[in-house]
Amino acid sequence: MRGKLTQSDFPLSRTDSHLFSLPKTFLKMVFMAAILAAVVQVLAGLSTEEVQVEVTFTPERCSFKSEDGFFLRYHYNGTFPDGKKFDSSHDRGNTFDFTLGKGEVIKGMDQALRGMCAGEKRKITIPPHLAYGDSGVDGVIPSGATLVFDVEMVEVRDPTEEVPNVLFWWLGETPTNAFGDMDANKDKIVTKDEFTKYCYEQVSAEKGKFLPGRREVDLIEDMFHFQDQDDDGVISFAEFSGPKDHDELFPKMISRVVTLAVALQIFAALAVDDLSEVEIEVTFKPKRCIFVSREGYFLRYHYNGTFPDGKKFDSSHDRGDTFDFILGRGEVIKGMDTGLRGMCAGEKRKITVPPHLAYGEKGVEGTIPPGSTLVFEVELIEVLDPTDDVPKNLFWWVGETPKNSFGDSDVNRDKKISKEEFSNYCHKMADSDKGIFLPGRREQDLIDDMFTFQDRDRDGFISFAEFAGPKIHDKHDEL
Repeated sequence: MRGKLTQSDFPLSRTDSHLFSLPKTFLKMVFMAAILAAVVQVLAGLSTEEVQVEVTFTPERCSFKSEDGFFLRYHYNGTFPDGKKFDSSHDRGNTFDFTLGKGEVIKGMDQALRGMCAGEKRKITIPPHLAYGDSGVDGVIPSGATLVFDVEMVEVRDPTEEVPNVLFWWLGETPTNAFGDMDANKDKIVTKDEFTKYCYEQVSAEKGKFLPGRREVDLIEDMFHFQDQDDDGVISFAEFSGPKDHDELFPKMISRVVTLAVALQIFAALAVDDLSEVEIEVTFKPKRCIFVSREGYFLRYHYNGTFPDGKKFDSSHDRGDTFDFILGRGEVIKGMDTGLRGMCAGEKRKITVPPHLAYGEKGVEGTIPPGSTLVFEVELIEVLDPTDDVPKNLFWWVGETPKNSFGDSDVNRDKKISKEEFSNYCHKMADSDKGIFLPGRREQDLIDDMFTFQDRDRDGFISFAEFAGPKIHDKHDEL
């Protein structure tokens, strides 16, 4: 621009010449303001329109999408436009976790990851000014580099929900025998394929629903692994935690199994109104015992069965399986139906059952002599109210959620949490009334399940990336 403006600098006609009576300084200001406004408009357009987002896969069910403030977990491959890779979460074996809209990632990613659902995949191209600009990242990202990310969203979670959602729940009436419906070949075990097929069938028929915000394949994997307690690749009848027909009778004898029909005949013949003769001795009671067994509740327990002289006739420990049944339905001998009432998970009892409340004068051939008194040392593993259609989570916070449970758990500051540190922290929170364990299961079992669920690489520790609870994300700790 020349130092002095003349009339020839403006394309105005003679009829507009009266405008030049205005001060020349004012005209300069108007001209510069117009230029500045145009530049601002251009810059504004660049800051919102230059991120390129291509959706490469959308799950069949996509109703819960990411918003500012949501916690996200995702996998990605980061490349330059020529295909050369500069970073990958897959190579590290860990997702990248952050809170959307808090400036914890580059601006282009904060924009491009909005409105995503779990399982969705996107190809995201980010220009330099929304990535690392002219500064780059020494040794990794050159100055002025455009970045391309192939992203798969693994989890979307609203952190304002203090109580985590369950993985799967029924819509409408709960099935009476999900185990039998899954077990297509009737071999009394459920394979991974059978389990997966059944879950998808229920959802497709609108009889069940997956937890929104996580990939369905991950939910199935977690549910199957949680129930496959012996890690043999199948879920047995005893392991299955969903609705099932209880076609096995307590107890399973070493020499033979007593059938339900025979047992019911025995119970009918020995029916006695006086149930007061069952002797119950509580040998251990957990510190927290607020949810106790009642008629109609599903129970899982371990036991040793002996005669009064100490000779053992049966044991669930020897078989490695708990015994599972519904209390008050006549699925066990009358004395046990009485002796197991009012128990909480983790409680231990010694229950002495007289003959007329056990197998009476008939006994069980080869195992229980006629007129036998039976002694059971019992530990209750789980108490579940089957009328609860939506299962409860394993642990939740009372009051305000901690901001950095990972840091609080990591006592020795080695950036990983051991089983002992995790256990101590959970008990500390429960003891101080800041957290509560799921009522109805032993606390140590809950801790074991929560720890195993998060220790994804099975190295005996929970890393920062693996930890699913509240944690403070150091800004730019990963690309």
